[in-house]
Amino acid sequence: MLFSKTSILAVAMGLTACVDAHMLMANPKPYDSQNTAGNGPLRPDGSNFPCKGETSYAAGGSSNTWPLGSTQTLKTIGQAVHGGGSCQISITYDKQPNKSSVWKVIHSIHGGCPARNTPGNLGDSASASNPDTYDFKIPDGLPTGEAVVAWTWFNKVGNPEMYMNCAPVQITGGSSKRSESEADLVVRDTAFLDSLPNMFKANIGNGCGTAQQGMNVVFPNPGSSLETNAGPFDPTKQFTGDCAAANGPGNAVAPSPAPDSAPSSTAAGAPAPTNTGGIFAQPSAAPTTLVTSPAPAAPTGSIPAPAPPGPGGDSATGCTTANYGKTICSADGNQIGTCDYGGKIVMGSVATGTKCVNGALVAARSVAIRGRYVRFAA
Repeated sequence: MLFSKTSILAVAMGLTACVDAHMLMANPKPYDSQNTAGNGPLRPDGSNFPCKGETSYAAGGSSNTWPLGSTQTLKTIGQAVHGGGSCQISITYDKQPNKSSVWKVIHSIHGGCPARNTPGNLGDSASASNPDTYDFKIPDGLPTGEAVVAWTWFNKVGNPEMYMNCAPVQITGGSSKRSESEADLVVRDTAFLDSLPNMFKANIGNGCGTAQQGMNVVFPNPGSSLETNAGPFDPTKQFTGDCAAANGPGNAVAPSPAPDSAPSSTAAGAPAPTNTGGIFAQPSAAPTTLVTSPAPAAPTGSIPAPAPPGPGGDSATGCTTANYGKTICSADGNQIGTCDYGGKIVMGSVATGTKCVNGALVAARSVAIRGRYVRFAA
């Protein structure tokens, strides 16, 4: 059969659209280089992790300013949404991130990201604005300064892949004053940053993979800021390999404190997370700051699959299947943990100089005044 040059060109252009019509982060504004790096996934061998190898803070797109406590919106462009999937927003204070950088999760989305209620793709345009957007709050407890934020996405339909776009951001103080000294703020903010979960990484040659097509990833530790959309979910069959080792604990590096003459940071602590209506959303309870601390990863083997919900739980800690995702403190305030999907909990030690009180990390010197727990005024 003979084909005209026109028909061959049309087929080639169609294949190019299928290959290239993935997704790009539009807000926060990414590095200019993220556009030239392409909108496809990270390489299966992880050679262009993080940020597709384009990681200079000064590489463009540095117009993002995030005040502490503000609400920001994730926006994407493109129509190859692959049935949605699960996404995370993470932050590092390494201005030129590398493979050793520690990324801390500030928001997770289970299912419906980057498109809700979409069985396949929206179309084949790589430049069309995606109508689905996702709001999230900037925790009050983050250190201020220059940082890099990443949007990561694990698609539901198609080959197991990991997508990643990055943007430089300036984290600024919020509207309220904090009375702590600069040194106390550094201790407090660093402790909060370290308490956040690590970014989940898979499908990039790190020994961890997402296994099942047609299912949305349930992150082993999504954190307390979580949106959950329509399934399907199957936490018992979602990973291959040694995901615990690939996503083990790590401490982030916060920016150095400003000189004494510089204005102090202007927001305090992390707010109780907003309930977005998802089945795992954390309700606000006590009038204090809620901080989720990741459970220590198992030293060997894959991340254990969460057990199906049941009537049981851990009565000694108050962790039950009904309060999945709730942060629990030990009686002495020296340990913190998060209830898992099966009503179990693994406690970990809090950072030096802090105590766990009512599900929150506070400075240790604030917790024993006249026999009651208090915290610094915001």
